[in-house]
Amino acid sequence: MAIPSSAVRWAESMDPGDIRAFMISFTALLDLAGGEQIDPANWNLTMSPEGVALGVQIGSTGDRVPTLEEGGSAMRLWLSVESGRQSSTVFNSGVDVAIVVQFRTTSTPFSQIERTFVLRIVNK
Repeated sequence: MAIPSSAVRWAESMDPGDIRAFMISFTALLDLAGGEQIDPANWNLTMSPEGVALGVQIGSTGDRVPTLEEGGSAMRLWLSVESGRQSSTVFNSGVDVAIVVQFRTTSTPFSQIERTFVLRIVNK
């Protein structure tokens, strides 16, 4: 998957041995004064095929399940690299992985929004 030039890059990179929470705010895209939020029944996070191939995972169990935060205007997700792949030499020079976020809003009619976020994973 080619990473779009408009993708939002997280400022901080991640070591492949980390298990980290990341927050994504969508307040600039929502009409918060009008009560618009991310629809809790219609949102999705997808790891890029390159990230999957490298063992990068979006948390999906227990306390690391993605959640809506800040009154439905933000998402929290946990990212990690499978333990058996953390020592891959590809992380020595660093690699960018993309996470695609898609959601609908609670407005009528709803808006549908898709954004790509990029995380650099590098041995620290």
